Parts: sequence; C-alpha cells; structure tokens
Amino acid sequence: MEIIYSSRRENRPVFAGYCEDNKILDQKQMERLFELAGEVDTDLAPRWDEAVKERLEALYVTEQEHILETISIQNSNYFEEETTKLAKWSKDIKIGIERNLREVDKLIDEVNVQLRGRKLTLQKRIELEEQLAILEPKKKQLRMQIFEEQDKIDDERNRLIEETKKKLTQRVESRHIFTVRWRVV
Repeated sequence: MEIIYSSRRENRPVFAGYCEDNKILDQKQMERLFELAGEVDTDLAPRWDEAVKERLEALYVTEQEHILETISIQNSNYFEEETTKLAKWSKDIKIGIERNLREVDKLIDEVNVQLRGRKLTLQKRIELEEQLAILEPKKKQLRMQIFEEQDKIDDERNRLIEETKKKLTQRVESRHIFTVRWRVV
C-alpha cells in the first residue's frame, strides 16, 4: 500500500492471511512467515476459488484500515507533542519577558521614588531623568516584544496546523503483488 500525503510518499506492505482452521493471521504474523526459510512445493500450488479471494480481500481491507488508523494515531500523537512543546516554548518566552519587564518597572519605580522623595541637586535630578529616559523606552520595547513573540508563536501554530492538515489529505494506492499458500512443517 502506498500512502501519499500531499507531496510525501510512504510505502507500507500489507499482508492478509488465514490458516486452514480459519484463524486469521495478523500483519506481524504474516511478516514473520516471510522471515522463515522455505522451499517451493508445486503440490501446494494455490487453488483459489471465489470465496478464498473474497475472504483475502476482506482481510486485506481490514488490515489496510488498521494501518491507516495506526498512522492517524501517530499523527495525532505527533500533533499533541508539537502543540505541547509550542505551549511550553510560549510560556518560557512570556515568563522571561515578563520577568525583564518587572525588573524594568521596579527600576523605574525606584528612580521615581528618588525623584519625589528628597531635595536633589540639579545634577542628580538630571541623572535620574536620564535613567528614566533610558528605562521607559526599554519598558515599551519589552511590551512590544511580548506581542512580537506571540505573533511568532501564532505563526508556528498555524504552520503546524497546515502541516497536519496536509497529512490528513492523503491518498491511498494499493496494488496486489502476489498470493502465496504456505505450509509450515
């Protein structure tokens, strides 16, 4: 089975089989049969009637659906992991910027207290006003940085959603390659 997600291709072998006692063999069991050493025995040449073909086709469809469901769960897990990472990244950035903003606010408050609290020389007042002139734009810059970082996070979230939507848009192509009858001794 070939699964095509927008521009990416993924090939997966799909096996369907059952035993003479009608016990269904799962994908892993079928794959293990191909790992065994074997030899060709013409007495086992396949004799397929319509009922066998229909049963194998139904098993194949079931196995294909199982594989697609597994892929869907993997994609869901990937999406969940990525959104969790994105949320943590967002929180870390926000905490860092807010910490810096609180520090700048604290410095501004300290300068303002100094400006109000005492009789200051003109020289000292000018120095404090110059500190405010540096701190106020820094505060404004940090506030703007919060919005810029949020925009980056939103862009990353949108990219992740688009990437995931592309994975949902898939096309499955399948082709019957061979049918084998086995006898394990």
